[in-house]
Amino acid sequence: MPFNLKNKSQPGRPVKSIIIICLVLSAVIGIGVLMTLPSEPVSRAQPVSVGTWSNRTVDLNGGIYTSIAVDSHDHLHISYQYNNHLMYATNKTGLWLWTTVDSNASTGAYSSIAVDSDDKVHISYYGSPDLWYATNKDGSWKKYRVDHTPGAVVGAYTSLTIDSHDRLHISYFDSTNSDLKYATNATGSWTNVSLFPVSSWGSHSSIAVDSIDAVHISCWATNGGLVYTTNRSGGWAAYFVDNSVNVGLYTSIGIDSHDRIHISYYDAAHGYLKYASNSSGSSSSWGTYVLDNQAPTGQYSSLAIDRHDRVHICYHAALGRYDLKYATNESGSWANYTVDGVGTDVGAYCSIAVDSSDRVYISYSDDTNSDLKYASAQTYPIPEFDSVAVVFVVSLIAAEILVISRRRGKGCA
Repeated sequence: MPFNLKNKSQPGRPVKSIIIICLVLSAVIGIGVLMTLPSEPVSRAQPVSVGTWSNRTVDLNGGIYTSIAVDSHDHLHISYQYNNHLMYATNKTGLWLWTTVDSNASTGAYSSIAVDSDDKVHISYYGSPDLWYATNKDGSWKKYRVDHTPGAVVGAYTSLTIDSHDRLHISYFDSTNSDLKYATNATGSWTNVSLFPVSSWGSHSSIAVDSIDAVHISCWATNGGLVYTTNRSGGWAAYFVDNSVNVGLYTSIGIDSHDRIHISYYDAAHGYLKYASNSSGSSSSWGTYVLDNQAPTGQYSSLAIDRHDRVHICYHAALGRYDLKYATNESGSWANYTVDGVGTDVGAYCSIAVDSSDRVYISYSDDTNSDLKYASAQTYPIPEFDSVAVVFVVSLIAAEILVISRRRGKGCA
């Protein structure tokens, strides 16, 4: 019998016909939606391999002690040391430009960079024998001595972060007294304090602030392992995260949207990259995990957390050759990849950052070619819903509306 919606002698046939037509349309539209998606499987942060990374040279003269940050326009900013000077590079004009920030001798080591809410740049660094700070917030670069302790060498292993009020916080190491120190300009001028005097804690420090601007610091205790300290409860309290011998070097700390702590670090006893997190939210309850056991691997670890609380870590591997590697839990389980280094010596002094689209950037040193380089990994948009499923449901709703309209004498006849 002909396909005829007007045929009154076939009860139920018009309703079925409308639904069939809508289902066919939903299938066609769904196929079209699928064809617009990337040919590779879409994930919340595309798993990367050597082929999906883009590696570029920033400074042909080289660069060590690199630190990278991304501003509100997703422009990149890198601080680094070259020829014992503090250097700064950015691509905010569309091209990479670099400048000397501090040309004094023996400056620029252990640089750490951050960008404030106005996209002004702030850098902490070691300038023998003191802790220094530089900024371009007034339009030109100015530098300040933050800590000069007579008779002491201070400022190694600096790490800088900025809170929600654009106040600065720096963790660093007093090498002479083996002490973790903390400096801030939260009161309007710089103040510094020794957190755990005569503890042999504080090298390889990393700092972050949480949603209420409380400070969190990870560091290495030469006599104990990986240490975590925070002032969230008012006073400073410290906890051993991993108290194995020779564990806790090259720490890097990050805080997710739920104020959970994430730390990457190096297990020098076994040559492993490790990771710790207090997923329960307790400062005294930690889970620790080996992320890469291809020893020796894990030096110079740097950690970043994206807007969906996925963790990204870059690190250096020394497996006969020297590679830049990357680990992430974006797929729900940890996986690691080689970013750069086949047949070369690259990846030392790496630093990682993530932009507003969850694209990953890594700055690092290419010792083979004496270059400062950066790598970027293309990511795909996160599917917030199943497009085909939505089209299918909308089509069924449309079919129901047509059926009701027809029964009321208002549908297409």
